[in-house]
Amino acid sequence: MLVDFSKHATRKLLESYKETPIKPEPDPAENDQSGYPTMYSAIFLYLKMRILIAICLCSLVIIACSISVEKEMLTGTWDYIKIENLSSSAQDSTSVAELKAAEPYIRFSEQNKLQIFWAGKLLSTGIYHIDGAMIRYKEDLPDGVTREFPFLVKKLSENELIFETMSREGTRVTAVRRN
Repeated sequence: MLVDFSKHATRKLLESYKETPIKPEPDPAENDQSGYPTMYSAIFLYLKMRILIAICLCSLVIIACSISVEKEMLTGTWDYIKIENLSSSAQDSTSVAELKAAEPYIRFSEQNKLQIFWAGKLLSTGIYHIDGAMIRYKEDLPDGVTREFPFLVKKLSENELIFETMSREGTRVTAVRRN
């Protein structure tokens, strides 16, 4: 009797499968009957957003890296109008009154010489070379010692120069071309 029951159950199961139409797999981008996105469409949208964000970030990096400093535009004297400390642990930015009193400026010569002046005195001197959006500065220190550090140029136009020091403290300088 047990054998007959199992044959009967198998036959019934096969007949029920023949009567049930096969439904195609749901489109992941479609919603279910409740109007909410299915799990597949939510994952699909999440992946699309991740790819879109990655493309945008890569585009921004390419655009930012495409800034190229031209020596002809850089050459000259630039008066500091704003100095900002980028590090939260550093003291706040230099005040406008301090800048007016010190009258700091930076001078780039055609012979790749760089000089920084503060309060009418030479603060730093050395040589530089341009590397894309970077100004690589080799500062001359006493006793023939030198140190190298880069400046990242954020903006360079006919009358405005914005650059950042690439140190832990990080400083952004905004300067205008002296006439």
